[in-house]
Amino acid sequence: MKRITFFLLFYFFFSVNLKAQEGWFWQNPLPQGNTLQGVSFSDANNGTAVGNYGTIIRTTDGGNNWVAQESGTYENLNDVSFTDANNGTTVGNHGTILNTKDGGQTWDAQSSGTTNALYGVSFSDANNGTTIGVMGVILRTIDGGKNWVTQQGVPNGWYGNLSSVSFTDVNTGTIVGTSGKVIRTTDGGNTWIEQSSGTTKSLTAVSFLDANNGIAVGTAGTFIITNDGGTSWTLMQVTENNLYDVSFTNINNCLIVGKSATVVLVTEGGTLWTRYHQVGDSDGNFYGASHNTLVGTAGQIFRTINEGTTWDAQITGPVRKLRGICFTNENVGTAVGHNGTILHTTDGGSNWLSQSYTSPTTNGSINDHLKAVSFSDANNGFAVSGDPYSDGLMPYGAEYGLILHTTNGGNTWDVPYNYDKAAFNGVSSPSANVCIAVGVYKITGIDYAGYAITKDGGVTWNERYISSNTNPLTDVSFIDNDIGTIVGYNGYIRSTTNGGENWTTQSSGTTKDLHGVCFTDVNTGTVVGDDGTILRTNDGGTNWTVQSSGTDEDFYGVSFIDADNGSVVGSDGMILHTKDGGITWEIQSAGTDEDLMSVSFVDENIGNTVGNNGTILRTTNGGITTVFEEKNIESPKGYVLSQNYPNPFNPSTQIEFDVQKTCHVTLRVYDILGRLVSTYVDQNMPTGHYKVEFHANGMASGIYLYQIQMGDYTATMKMLLTK
Repeated sequence: MKRITFFLLFYFFFSVNLKAQEGWFWQNPLPQGNTLQGVSFSDANNGTAVGNYGTIIRTTDGGNNWVAQESGTYENLNDVSFTDANNGTTVGNHGTILNTKDGGQTWDAQSSGTTNALYGVSFSDANNGTTIGVMGVILRTIDGGKNWVTQQGVPNGWYGNLSSVSFTDVNTGTIVGTSGKVIRTTDGGNTWIEQSSGTTKSLTAVSFLDANNGIAVGTAGTFIITNDGGTSWTLMQVTENNLYDVSFTNINNCLIVGKSATVVLVTEGGTLWTRYHQVGDSDGNFYGASHNTLVGTAGQIFRTINEGTTWDAQITGPVRKLRGICFTNENVGTAVGHNGTILHTTDGGSNWLSQSYTSPTTNGSINDHLKAVSFSDANNGFAVSGDPYSDGLMPYGAEYGLILHTTNGGNTWDVPYNYDKAAFNGVSSPSANVCIAVGVYKITGIDYAGYAITKDGGVTWNERYISSNTNPLTDVSFIDNDIGTIVGYNGYIRSTTNGGENWTTQSSGTTKDLHGVCFTDVNTGTVVGDDGTILRTNDGGTNWTVQSSGTDEDFYGVSFIDADNGSVVGSDGMILHTKDGGITWEIQSAGTDEDLMSVSFVDENIGNTVGNNGTILRTTNGGITTVFEEKNIESPKGYVLSQNYPNPFNPSTQIEFDVQKTCHVTLRVYDILGRLVSTYVDQNMPTGHYKVEFHANGMASGIYLYQIQMGDYTATMKMLLTK
């Protein structure tokens, strides 16, 4: 994952009032859309789910309501174990261990002593627990995680991974891993005995109801069961899909979940099982199960209260890939995506309502993959469809390239244009009558860059293709009915000043594939593309200048509201923001690592972005994120910047500083050549002690500089990233 992320914890000796929502926050799906990797219920009502990007959510009413909790990390969390309503532990990548004693109101980081990923955790009571992970690591605590001690459970020279652990009491536990590895302890892990699993397939999860009855599952539908504590394991098969988790509620209720929404209920002590279909999105996976609750891709949560007869969704909103978004004012916007998805809001995204249309394609809109949307005002808009997998192919299965049209805000959509040898990727509608859709046309068996234009509200369309370009067009931006720019693969940029009658090819200076373009006036435009590419023009495209993005993430969308203020979005949840026309770009926290495909701002503060798995995020303050926590400490005696710790580091380190008196504070990180990586703090801050957690995922190894300015005080220090 090629990214830089950050997390700020500001500690004061007095209270600070927080805005209800700042930075970027979820609007779809709700309560959130990060993939959930594990779930643990201590009883029927109290449960906690954890997942990617440090996600922790909690329910106290059996899942009717889930509330996000602050984890203090952006590391992926892989498993969680609660022994009662209050005491729980979650583990994750890079040796992350977090513990709570108050039901998740606060999560405290614990020292694992390893940077290896931890995949499983099991506590038998509040004090005694075991976590396992990469390269056979086994860690044990007997004091609630204050101290973790390494145990030797696998032979020297075995380099597989341990995937899951299940303890039924303080002494008795089983661990499973790659190549069918099963090890067992009856003395709290002082000694581990290998058992014969009867399979060489990787085992991904294990659950024991008591000392004797257990089930382990793994790849290719592997299912092994024991009723004698693992002295003997019986191999079974219930599916060909990979299985990811297993959980006992009682002897007649054991849930198994896996790939492609696989759900299996095992009853009668393992002698009877039922596979359920149509639970959730078949394109997604379930990774965690506990107490009749399933969690997985895109934050999906399902629960049954009738032994699987029905499954109730505990999230709201679609989870299909969203590719385009357009807001005409702070309240009215439309998002489009795969499988004919159209979502519309008139209240700033507090509610997103589905809209529909009659598709001319063979199987209806389920096979239409809407790629972009453009509205000239709140009522008049166009949307286009293309290939589901990339911007460079004809529609999958030779489905039609469509152009949709509405004159009433999407209450009704018609399809004024469809062509089975076209695929569209971008659209721009500068007025109610004018629209240009860009993409690719197949002419005599060859794909050419092409576009369709209407100047009468979609009544008639002119089709054109560019015989000199066999690469697809990906996006288009018109500032009025005449002046526009199109971009495409291999650094392709073209402009027109007469509504597309004539085009001038421009020199981009790059061969990178370009995916997004935005002009705010006849001269000022920004183009984005693969590997962190950002291009800028201030003369209508006569000259394009490369801007430093500070990342090699792929960029897919760009939105400027004037010459200075703009945002770029891309892969792995990357969001960049500029206030100076791209001279400097600052990385913002999206709160997710889902790919973001499109962004739309209506002013400096209000914007939305959409992406994979139904992701819709919104900001009302320009994307700035500040998290405050109160801590009673003695007032600092001076302005101080401390050395980061740990140093060297991988992938994260902490930077602390003291503010003696209220002043404006800036904290910036530079590479060794003095190029700005990001500005992490730029605001007035009161007296206090502050801590910044710097995450360097995706950055190259080497020396970096961090510099702070507090009033007249300036200090710079070095930190070393090693990989």
